[in-house]
Amino acid sequence: MCIRDSLKPYYKPGKLPIIPEKRNWKDFVAKSKVVCAPGVPSFARIFLTNRECIEDFNILYREFHQWVALPDYEGLDHLCEKRLAAHLKKAVRDIHIAGLALDLERLTVRQPKMEILSFRVYKGLCVDREKNGSGKDYTVGKESVYGIWPKCTFYKKTKQRLIDGLEVIEETHKPYLVQVKVLIHSHMRLFGYTKSEHQLGSSVTDAETDMTPNIIQFEVNVKGTEFYKILPTTGKSPLTREWKMTDINNALNGNPLLAQ
Repeated sequence: MCIRDSLKPYYKPGKLPIIPEKRNWKDFVAKSKVVCAPGVPSFARIFLTNRECIEDFNILYREFHQWVALPDYEGLDHLCEKRLAAHLKKAVRDIHIAGLALDLERLTVRQPKMEILSFRVYKGLCVDREKNGSGKDYTVGKESVYGIWPKCTFYKKTKQRLIDGLEVIEETHKPYLVQVKVLIHSHMRLFGYTKSEHQLGSSVTDAETDMTPNIIQFEVNVKGTEFYKILPTTGKSPLTREWKMTDINNALNGNPLLAQ
């Protein structure tokens, strides 16, 4: 039983949930996977592993559960893109307004299983949706990333001067957006209870593995030169603390990068 189902006496269908209900889970996972060009899955795996991104995903996933359970709204603002943070904070407030509470059990530092479902690269867009504006303001194309990454979707504002040549010397210019969907299996679970500590229900759990699966969308803005740093050598700065959670189990329909 998931939190949404357990709180039906208090909420209208679709009002909540913290972690959306997952119907036809296998179909949902299959639709989240992206068929990539040859070499892309290997490159994505090497990039994410050698840039220590998997460690970041572990940290973010654990903190997400902790900040929801406390709750820590500032933590959610730091952890998530603005739209997702607003969605989560509203859901948590609704639970507390109803006189209920959330708690976390089986805190896990390293999640037992992670599967990369998709790895996309966009150019010209930001993780912060407010900065991107409307799709009507852009022309769209395809291009390679320094000849390393086969293709990325290129967004260029109609009235914007390109400054790609400056990105090597301008640290703040990070035109590439990396978007990763990860299927995470974890022993951690959020559950709801009344003030009398009567447990009402918890996150959906796989009966065979006793783990809770969730699909998380992570995003980060990087410089093009970051794609060269894929060799397993020391001395590279990781992308630690730069990733943001932008969606969970398609709660925001992928959290579109551009307003329609």
